[in-house]
Formats: sequence, C-alpha cells, structure tokens
Amino acid sequence: MPSPTGGRRARLTEHVIVLLVVAGWAIWFLHDSWRVSDSVENLMLIAPAAVLLLALCLFVILRAARDPSREDGEGGSFAPLLSDLRSLGFIALFAAFIGGLAWGWFDLAAFVFILASLLLLGERKILLAVIYSAAFAGASTWALSEMLPYDVPALLF
Repeated sequence: MPSPTGGRRARLTEHVIVLLVVAGWAIWFLHDSWRVSDSVENLMLIAPAAVLLLALCLFVILRAARDPSREDGEGGSFAPLLSDLRSLGFIALFAAFIGGLAWGWFDLAAFVFILASLLLLGERKILLAVIYSAAFAGASTWALSEMLPYDVPALLF
C-alpha cells in the first residue's frame, strides 16, 4: 500500500511544476513586451500584472511547501463537486465578460461580471452587491479611460 506522504509529495511536485510553467510564461511575456517597447503605455498593465502573478506563484509554492497537509480534504463530502461547479461558473462568467467587451461597453460588462460573481460566491445582500459592482465598474472604467490613449467604450462612465 502506497504511503500517504508519497501522494502528497507527488501532488506538491505537480503543483510546483504548473506554477513554474505559469511563472515562466509571465517572465517571458514581460521580457518580450519590454523588448518590443519599454514605454509606459506598453508596460503599465503588463508589468504590474506580471509582478503580481510571480508573487502569487511564489506565495502558493512557499505555502504548499510549508504545510502540504492542507491539500488533504475530507473524504465523502460534496465540496469538490461544488467547487468544480463554481469554477466552471467562473469560467463561463469570464467568457461572457470577454464577449461583452467585444459586443458592448466596458462598464456594463464589468458591472454584470462582478455582480454575477458576487452572487455565485453566495452574497445575500443584493443591494450591497449592486452598489459594489456599480462602484467598481465606474472606478475601473474611469481609471482605464485615464490611462489608455484611446477611448474606452462605456455606457455610463
């Protein structure tokens, strides 16, 4: 019978490999963008996103290496199924958000995406979810329109 520690070590190794691939892609993308143009307009979204992604990869690797037992779940529960369905829901929401950017306005797509995400996560205060979604959509639309050299298609902001 295989030891439980061997299974945990194998999962940890698989996770580290995936995170190293993601980190390598982020470094390659940042380097390629920097090589093409080192202007602020080119790197203002790419550089912070790459640094954040690399920091998250490092955080997850260090956390998993320190406490690999956190990956062991309780057997016999429906939590993995619910988590998988929630993940598929987020993938569908993000695809709809990207489609909304192509067909509509940034502020409306962001509002609907954030509102639907909050409801998917179980937010019960509908008014709070609507206000938060509207505030975030408005602020992000305004910030994006200030940073980009071209107009951001927006319905309200």
